[in-house]
Amino acid sequence: MTQQPKLSFVATSRNDNHGGGFLRRMQIFVDGLLAQCERHKLKAELIVVEWNPPTDRPPLFEALKWPEKNEFCTVRFIEVPPEIHTRFKYAHKLPLYQMIAKNVGIRRAKGEFVLSTCADLLFSDDLIRFLAKENLKSDCLYRIDRCDVPEDVPLEASIDEQLDYCQKNIIRVNSREETYHLLTGRYYASYGNPDIALTNLHFNACGDFTLMSKNDWHKLRGYPEFDMYSPHLDSLMLLIAYHAGIKQGILKYPMRLYHIEHHGAWIAEKASKLEKEKKSEDIPVLSLSQFQEWASEMSRNGRPIIFNDEDWGLASKSLKETTVLSVSWEGQIKSEDSTDETASQVVKQVSPATEKSILIIAEHPPLYDIDPEDNNLYQMIKILAGYHKVTLLVRESIEKGKYIEKLRKEGVIVFYDIRGLKKQRAPKSISPYASPVVMETLFTHQKFDVVLLESPEIAGFYVNTIRELSPQSVIMISAFTVNNSNAVSNPGKAYAYEQADMVLSDKKKAEFLLSIFPDLNIRVLPKSPSDNFFEKGLLKVLNNLPEPIDKNLERFRLYLDSIPVESLNKTELAVVFVVKDVSEIAKFSMETLFNNTGQNHSKIIFAIDSKVNDGISNKLEREFKHYFIYENEQELTAFICRVIKHYQSRYVAIMDSSVIVPPHWDRRLIAHFKQDSQIGITTPAAAESSYNSVYEFESDAWSIPV
Repeated sequence: MTQQPKLSFVATSRNDNHGGGFLRRMQIFVDGLLAQCERHKLKAELIVVEWNPPTDRPPLFEALKWPEKNEFCTVRFIEVPPEIHTRFKYAHKLPLYQMIAKNVGIRRAKGEFVLSTCADLLFSDDLIRFLAKENLKSDCLYRIDRCDVPEDVPLEASIDEQLDYCQKNIIRVNSREETYHLLTGRYYASYGNPDIALTNLHFNACGDFTLMSKNDWHKLRGYPEFDMYSPHLDSLMLLIAYHAGIKQGILKYPMRLYHIEHHGAWIAEKASKLEKEKKSEDIPVLSLSQFQEWASEMSRNGRPIIFNDEDWGLASKSLKETTVLSVSWEGQIKSEDSTDETASQVVKQVSPATEKSILIIAEHPPLYDIDPEDNNLYQMIKILAGYHKVTLLVRESIEKGKYIEKLRKEGVIVFYDIRGLKKQRAPKSISPYASPVVMETLFTHQKFDVVLLESPEIAGFYVNTIRELSPQSVIMISAFTVNNSNAVSNPGKAYAYEQADMVLSDKKKAEFLLSIFPDLNIRVLPKSPSDNFFEKGLLKVLNNLPEPIDKNLERFRLYLDSIPVESLNKTELAVVFVVKDVSEIAKFSMETLFNNTGQNHSKIIFAIDSKVNDGISNKLEREFKHYFIYENEQELTAFICRVIKHYQSRYVAIMDSSVIVPPHWDRRLIAHFKQDSQIGITTPAAAESSYNSVYEFESDAWSIPV
């Protein structure tokens, strides 16, 4: 009984000596693949799509040499003739439409799985051995690093000698994190905007190795078929698969893919030059801005963009096919090595719909080889990354990229906070392994199940923003590094603890914190992540998360009969800001008040109409601002009178939420009070001396030098 091949290798080319010495490179590819299929008993087929074959040269299958037989790999050539090629707009400038050609082969593949690849590669024995086993899975896209080797791989040598040569002569490694040139020591980092970086996909050299089930290829309708130069279309395919819920699996060393170097190859150090050359020839190339726009659209909508129609891969065209080698499989063929692949050989990143998304915020990347506490943090991150999707946001970058590089190799996505970054650092000193981002952008592009803050100090910077941007996130604070002597040395730390849904701590720290915050939700873990119980305990915590609590403690709410004078600093100016609506103007007015009011000499008290509160008081709690909620105008007037009576400020101003204040407005206002003897304290009962909204915009009020 004839069985279908397990795996279809799909490549495309034409006999035009692309890059120089092409037939030599392709002969090495063909000989190596056929030999390895027999060696590892991989039931396969090789499909070569010969696109627009030159009329003055023989077809590829005639130009190459073939063995008399092969018991494990069928070889099929499919021709796309010049008359089809010339229907494309840029046919006179592009002799080969690589991705459309690959779609032709993918659409006609017979294998259960399909590997889109190139015809100038060698596969390591470990890689073919893995592919030969019965453990490839649907709903998973497999990727691997590409190793570039010199063009003089010995043609007549055995596959073992060729692989030995490749292993000893690697020029550069194209990994998910970077392209690293071993001879020059230069590296080119791989990252993008949040919509791209947060996928954690292995885009680098993905056109050489993208493996999925045939059903998944058909579900996505193959590569986008655009009339343009091919770079970045393969990366766009990965994004489409990701947003369709297809997981990524990265095949690890000792599995290797070797690419034979040649002129015109798409390599990191020449990519920009090649794109410019094509643009100078008026050949369209998918721009990074367009790529990012589609990435954002798919991220925003939570679904892929399927660009092709049902005729993808020229399905309606009858194309000439030539079978060079034909084999049939009788019965069940067993692999030479029946041992199961260990999980360590494949690093899997889950799709958006599975596992938990965790954001860890730290002062800087963990310096695991310098600071023991940092090493503990690194080990914790490593544990979490083995089971969940982990993103690290750091406030301070470092010159040495090895710390971020190591995290990224563990599957961690790394960003640095632009606002938190120290200003004195020059842009060149920022690690190229991490993408710049602001918090609002990060939460806009990714929903986080858990936010883990490295310390209460870090929590003090971020807990308010997290509560506002992502109320569904469970907030955890790590208290392992807390010193009992300064555990609650300022209100910000105390507030951070009270706002957290959970605190992680060792036993001694937990006992101390509970003595201060008896209602704190503390989970006790061993202090060192190297303890076997730490990993089990940490994963148990993540599997039993509490519901995020709206922790509006009303610590800063004021009442008519209770204005805590003792808690208010004596200031020159007290401002009662009356909020009667939540229009965009009111929001902008409140924002200018926050940003442009000096904390040392002015105090703002918010009076909020209860009918429009709707979360305003929660925001003010997080900003440590005092507020009063009134039901009617009488309560508002009574409150303002009590403020005037009880506050120790020299001046009091009443403002409504239509006022937009400039920088230093309060200092200039106080100076104007001091110089203008006709204006005194403002009160609702003294309208003739009120500093009203019309007068506030008078130029002489703001122009007083201070």
